[in-house]
Amino acid sequence: MKKFISTALAASILMSVTYVYAEIDMKKIVSDVKSRVGITDEYTDFSNNYYENGNITSYHLNWSSEDKDYVNIIYNSDDIITSYNVYDDSRWDSATSIPKLSAEDAQKAAQSFFDKANPACKGDFKVLPDENLNTALGSDYCFKIERYKNGAKVNSDYGNINVERDTGEILSMYISYTHFDNFDDVSTIISAADAKKLYKEKLGLELVYLSYTEDKKLIMFPAYVEKENQKYINAIDGEIYEAENIPVIYKKPSMMENASGTADYGDTKLTETEISELEKISGLISKADIEAQLRNNKLLNVSKDLPLKSISLNRSSYDDTEYIYRLSFRNDESYADAAVNAKTGELIYYTADCKDAENENIDEEKAKKSAEKVFEALAGAKKAEYKFEDADGNSVTYQRFVNGIKVKNDTISIAVDNSGKLLCYNSNYTTNVDFPSVADAMSADEAADKMFEAASYDLSYYPEINDEKITAKAVYMLSEQIKINPFTGALVDYRNSEVTEPSAYTYTDIEKHYAKNQIETLAKYGIGFDSAEFYPDKEINQRDFLSMVMSAADIYGSYENDDELYEAAQNREYITPEERDSDSGVTREFAAKVLTRVMGAERFAEYEDIYVTPFKDVTENKGYIAILSAMKLINGDGNGYFHPKNKLTRAEAACIIYNYLNK
Repeated sequence: MKKFISTALAASILMSVTYVYAEIDMKKIVSDVKSRVGITDEYTDFSNNYYENGNITSYHLNWSSEDKDYVNIIYNSDDIITSYNVYDDSRWDSATSIPKLSAEDAQKAAQSFFDKANPACKGDFKVLPDENLNTALGSDYCFKIERYKNGAKVNSDYGNINVERDTGEILSMYISYTHFDNFDDVSTIISAADAKKLYKEKLGLELVYLSYTEDKKLIMFPAYVEKENQKYINAIDGEIYEAENIPVIYKKPSMMENASGTADYGDTKLTETEISELEKISGLISKADIEAQLRNNKLLNVSKDLPLKSISLNRSSYDDTEYIYRLSFRNDESYADAAVNAKTGELIYYTADCKDAENENIDEEKAKKSAEKVFEALAGAKKAEYKFEDADGNSVTYQRFVNGIKVKNDTISIAVDNSGKLLCYNSNYTTNVDFPSVADAMSADEAADKMFEAASYDLSYYPEINDEKITAKAVYMLSEQIKINPFTGALVDYRNSEVTEPSAYTYTDIEKHYAKNQIETLAKYGIGFDSAEFYPDKEINQRDFLSMVMSAADIYGSYENDDELYEAAQNREYITPEERDSDSGVTREFAAKVLTRVMGAERFAEYEDIYVTPFKDVTENKGYIAILSAMKLINGDGNGYFHPKNKLTRAEAACIIYNYLNK
């Protein structure tokens, strides 16, 4: 009966929606949208549909043609085009080149398009450069879009827009758009200086240990981070504004079923590495004992009637001395999953079927007491390093501390029901790492001062939903998540490397040089050297030449040392392992070979007998030199000589790469 009622109700809603949709003048909407974005009559097919969400309706308009070109647009009932996407099959090109359109002109074209597409919010949305996106050397321009109201950034509304690098055509645009019922009045607000003081007093930073992985090893580093997430200073009254939490869904550890079977190993000898690994495993607790331990633990709900469906043994990705058993118990009625340290028997993770859990109207104090018993029983010797952190309903969290500060990811989370039954246990404890001393760390207030110097702390609007009304709340907030080095005060990234503003290379020794334009153009796109001088007339070595070539051919590449650079170049077949000679000079014929490979033309260049070059001194590698010479990427001396064995200067290398990018 319930299913019938639901179906009937859905049908009645659909009928009413269809009726409303029919009443809307779709001809006017389609005509208006076409005019705004400049859609012509070249498309042969058109379709449309709509989607309702609250009091906003989104209309999806789709044009296409037989040759698979198309335009897709989303327009909403607030008279806003939130999405625009055009596809032209004929313009696909993945090669790198210097765009014909400047970044400044592309940005102007993007802003002009947006304002014409959305006259209702002209002036509120700004097209801005995005240092995290591409430079248009290998693909089209991409700019970020941000919404502002009363001079304050609207935190929830942003997007991006792509511009064709040569023509200025808009290829795609997307914005998130919030229908606000009202905006906080910001005519009388506290100053940014006062907001910073209040931030330090009421919110502030805390010193914690963070981690990253390098060469399969976990590295710990201390950093100051925000003490409170999603809490801001209210710009109206200076009080703490607590934003609604965004729910996070945690994935369970993956379960791997073991394959059964036997194998004949014969007389093959084991290596020392294999023997060492097997010796580690031989000292572990047996599978049978681990299973028995879980079934006999009265805190857990792993009955003898619940079959073991799978068990796996995995080595830790960053600690090669640690092994974890993962077990999955299942039947049609219930389940339990667990992870156990194979050496110590310590429970790391447990979750069980909670369909009978009495979690409505949870008694938080009762849950804390039940969780405390679980913590005392299961945390073992390491419980001394953990302190109670937080209780939220039936979930209780304990936080690990080392040297008096939090190890950010090391927590023990326990969930229980009103009867005290354990529903979930999750323990994180990082081993086999060094914790740097924090004895000389600056204070949290000093770190906050450094943060305000490095990151912007501005007036923003944050969406708040009350009684189905959306208000834009005026708050002061940081423009980004931050990490502060506690010894230097520098802003650092997730690998504890100092964050610096991206900038083009600049040189002091090229002002009157013939290659000034070529060198500066490459520098604009990040191709060059991080030094004050370019040394244009000095011979370029192979390492530096290859670095410039790779920057030109692969704008997303990042190489921390010579081995990474050469490995990437060899993988792309730009250079062979035998040709590697980092500090040697680069001959003109070798440069021709590398550039020909970058263009993917080596297989044609190898047919030397079919090529004729205008150079009297070219008897080898004729194909490579002929191809690049014909394309005017590399020239001779004007007197019929190429000088293939001559070494390139840094300026000549810059000119060749510049010519390649302008081919």
